[in-house]
Amino acid sequence: MKELLELEESGLRELKDAHYVKSVLYKDMLVLVMKIPGNSDALLKKLSKELSESLKVKVKVIEHTNDIRKVVAQLLSPVRVLGVNMVWLPDGTQIYSVRVLRSDERLFPMDKNSLEELLHLITGEYFTIKLE
Repeated sequence: MKELLELEESGLRELKDAHYVKSVLYKDMLVLVMKIPGNSDALLKKLSKELSESLKVKVKVIEHTNDIRKVVAQLLSPVRVLGVNMVWLPDGTQIYSVRVLRSDERLFPMDKNSLEELLHLITGEYFTIKLE
């Protein structure tokens, strides 16, 4: 992405060691998946803010990892994820069940069905979000 290169040149030197994995534009939200060495939480937040301002669209930058729970937690932030369970269906397929508090539903970045579809586009797995 051209914007990432511009941010690196304008002062975000931490991006030098970062690797762009992929991006997904879904409805009014852009999700960037990146590999960033070291403790990257502050950098991810700063990067999200800078890209949101320059692209004029809501941007969420998440760290590339094989840990499904971490990906879900980063995407749903600030919503607290109570648990992520794998459910095996009778036809042999698997689906991840994400449990969150019903009171946190108002904090979702988009509606529940859109989040399930966005998680599928990012990870390639199927998800259902359950409110408790």
